[in-house]
Amino acid sequence: MPGDAESNANFADLAELPDGWAYQPLAELVDNERGICYGIVQPGSHSAEGIPIVRVNNIKGGRIDTSDMLRVTEEIESKYVRSRLRGGEVLLTLVGSLGESAVVPAELAGWNVARAVGVLPVKKGIEPRWVAICLRSSTTQHFINTRATTTVQATFNLRDVATLPIPVPPKKEREAIASVLGSLDDKIELNRRMNETLEALAQSLFKSWFVDTTQSALPEGWREATLREITGFLGGYAFKSKDWIDQGVPVVKIGSVKPGIVDLNQVSFVPDEVAEEAKRFRLGVGDLLIGMTGYVGEVGLVPPTENPPLLNQRVGKFVLEKPGTSTLGFLYCLTRRPEFKAAVEIKSHGTAQANVSAEGILSVPITVPPPSIIHEFNAFCEPILNRILANHAESRTLATMRDALLPKLLSGEIRVNSSIASS
Repeated sequence: MPGDAESNANFADLAELPDGWAYQPLAELVDNERGICYGIVQPGSHSAEGIPIVRVNNIKGGRIDTSDMLRVTEEIESKYVRSRLRGGEVLLTLVGSLGESAVVPAELAGWNVARAVGVLPVKKGIEPRWVAICLRSSTTQHFINTRATTTVQATFNLRDVATLPIPVPPKKEREAIASVLGSLDDKIELNRRMNETLEALAQSLFKSWFVDTTQSALPEGWREATLREITGFLGGYAFKSKDWIDQGVPVVKIGSVKPGIVDLNQVSFVPDEVAEEAKRFRLGVGDLLIGMTGYVGEVGLVPPTENPPLLNQRVGKFVLEKPGTSTLGFLYCLTRRPEFKAAVEIKSHGTAQANVSAEGILSVPITVPPPSIIHEFNAFCEPILNRILANHAESRTLATMRDALLPKLLSGEIRVNSSIASS
């Protein structure tokens, strides 16, 4: 491989690579004609008929989330031809949440990116997936974090992007490693899509049973009430600032409550003795939580985990006190609807950020069907939620496996048979 000795000399402080491997600066792996660039500096306001652009918040977990896209006018986009996507580029976040990367799928050809996203048009002969995998490595992430500027928010400059060290094994071994790690990513992505389908199915069932039925008038036995009619509520424990430690018993905070499923990768920790004091706030699989500050009304289920978390203040848990009337499937589908979140936001207050009380949440008006109908609905819905939780748990296990393998494979500590890539 040309330039191996020179490239490895430039990265002499990095881990030694196996024979035949070499560190290459990212700039040497990029198409010279296009080069590394960033996108649209001033996109303006959203244009419903405009060109979609990828922003930092759209790049998550190695994929591009297209559910919330900003669109810019064709006039603005036309000034940024260089960053216009063709499919196959690697994107890298440069501002705020640094170091997130993803390969651009072919169907996004013609889209563009924002100023805070770098476009890396990988040259022929180097697989984009390989570059994206290497950008997730601890070595590259450390390189990014130590060279970022933090005057207002963390920013990584293009000149430093060009110098990022990328380990490059021979082609067949590179493809084999990418195949192993890629198969784990593919299964995680499949589980994510399956969960989206399952969630849509549950919501479709809820709509046909409880929304479409009441469009003209309430059926016999149905009545108007408030949320407290079907559920209790538990606010979180007020941990003190001195309680927080680097590792220990996890605590679900407001930032952990993501739409649908609580993110146990975004938790804080307290020691065992503090956890014992707060044991009444220990959470279980399938508990339904709601945010009370910031993104008020956002709800998510607690997924399976070996170390059950505790509940922090400003996060609430719905307490299913009345089996047969307030079971999980009905309450989950009800609280996941946009109309419920909007109703909670109406009950909130605060200027800097929205806050809602337990009383405000429990006073949200709802339509209550007879218990027998709720019970029948749950017979259909709760197995769907259980499957969603199981898929999520499997994906967390796969992600842990992938993250453990990544540094060992990229350093050559674990070698992969090159025949894997073609099998």
